Amino acid sequence: MVRLGNERDDNLINESEYRRRRARLTDRLETNRAALDKATRARVHTRLPSGAELRAIWADRDNTWKRTILASVIERIEVGQQPINPETGRLFTSAPPRRRGETEEAWHQRFDLHRAKVFSLRVSVTWLV
Repeated sequence: MVRLGNERDDNLINESEYRRRRARLTDRLETNRAALDKATRARVHTRLPSGAELRAIWADRDNTWKRTILASVIERIEVGQQPINPETGRLFTSAPPRRRGETEEAWHQRFDLHRAKVFSLRVSVTWLV
């Protein structure tokens, strides 16, 4: 692509030739990326640890390894806008306010439930088959 751009900049090819060759290169690049993704996923799936094994080793692995595992099972993650609370008609708060006399532990439990609810309304995961 860089070489093609240089050829255009140096007036070795005209704009229509540049666009035609760029389209061909882009198509080949997308085809090769798709093939690489498919091959990578197939290899990772054959060695994917079970749920218990995965939980046991997750913290000890680096981010590249974690990303590879996640990429082998997730096609797309979509994060939507902050959802509206049907009870109030307003946006869900990012954290529920502390109640008078509420212990730290009780508030954290409520916070975790609130966060899980907002997450389930806001985030959509498309899994690979």
